[in-house]
Amino acid sequence: YKRELDLRLSMSYGPGRYDPAYEEEGHDYPLPYVRWTEGRNMQAFLDLVAEGKVTPQRLVTHRFPIEDALSAYALLESGEPHLAVLLTYPDSCPIERSVVLAERASASGPVGTGFIGFGNYARAVLLPSVTKAGTADLRAVVTATGLSAVNGAEKHGFARAATDPAELFGDAGCHAVFIATRHDSHADLTARALEAGKHVFVEKPLALTEAELDRVFEAHASAGTVLTVGFNRRFAPMIVKARAAIAAAGGPSVMHYRVNAGFVPADSWLHGPQGGGRIIGEACHFVDALSALCGANPVSVESVNPEGIADSMQAILRFADGSTGVVTYSSLGDPSIPKEEVEIFARGLHVRLTDFRELAITRAGKTVRETSSRQDKGQDALVSAFLAAAAGNTPAPIAPDTLYAVSLATLAMAGATTE
Repeated sequence: YKRELDLRLSMSYGPGRYDPAYEEEGHDYPLPYVRWTEGRNMQAFLDLVAEGKVTPQRLVTHRFPIEDALSAYALLESGEPHLAVLLTYPDSCPIERSVVLAERASASGPVGTGFIGFGNYARAVLLPSVTKAGTADLRAVVTATGLSAVNGAEKHGFARAATDPAELFGDAGCHAVFIATRHDSHADLTARALEAGKHVFVEKPLALTEAELDRVFEAHASAGTVLTVGFNRRFAPMIVKARAAIAAAGGPSVMHYRVNAGFVPADSWLHGPQGGGRIIGEACHFVDALSALCGANPVSVESVNPEGIADSMQAILRFADGSTGVVTYSSLGDPSIPKEEVEIFARGLHVRLTDFRELAITRAGKTVRETSSRQDKGQDALVSAFLAAAAGNTPAPIAPDTLYAVSLATLAMAGATTE
């Protein structure tokens, strides 16, 4: 009977409700096929109100000024007949975009630090790394909603919570900004923060288009501040050791970075306009890791995708020192095998890194192995290096020309460049 079953569900506002493509991306349903969509239902209702055929105002039985809101709630429990109860506001009143939670007499570190975006990765990875560095004064948290900003600030010890990034950009005591929002906002927020004279740590990717990338580096050229992207793998201890062995061998290398990326549902924001796709959103990590291993920037790239599969690809990269690298990024594999494996051939040298848990370096017929029960992908080291640079103690963790070259190569892999 499965093939004969026709399941129909009523939607609260009409067809389109709970469909991200309709509600968030603006893809309408064709009129001849779906007459009464969510949007057209609302439009018809507003037309009826405009014509005076529906009069919502007659439903209102009570009005209370916002200052007397407690009386409105008391009415609901009083037993007095009521239908719609409105809270009214003055015609003009100041809008508070930030809340001061604590005024510190002295900073806990030399680098005033703020976060824009405070999701799982920011809370679970970036903030602990900031805390471990011990050089940050937690100034402000900015999120899209005030409640999450206040909750995050109160729980983690920030002095201020806000919903408008301009509040943070205008704070003279905030020197460094961590940007951990969804991908489509990275470039704009980074450029604005640089233009405001802030040091910027932005989670990957830096930009979703070549035009966005150019805007960021135009802002950076005149800012005189530190720009860092969350390319943490180059700071992983096993990558650092592998890089030292490759440098000692000398000459160009042949490299392969294989990523068993796993499946992400088609309706995930990562696949949509906010994410820019998984190649731009994640494969940039592996381009940067290969760049770090050979010590040179990518200069050209060619990539191919399996037919009909957007989040899998193979790319061949050439680097400025003559090295070559292949990135194999696939969502098709069995999840039981390691997610990341790197293999490098240099002069008289073979290096294999498996999931940041095992490093094997072979030369002169002998293999030296290092294993670890804990994955260290370099997040702590990168954040510490960024904060040290923001304090003026060290150079930027990653050279700006490398950030640009890696980002441009990744955009080319995804077909998002003009060349």
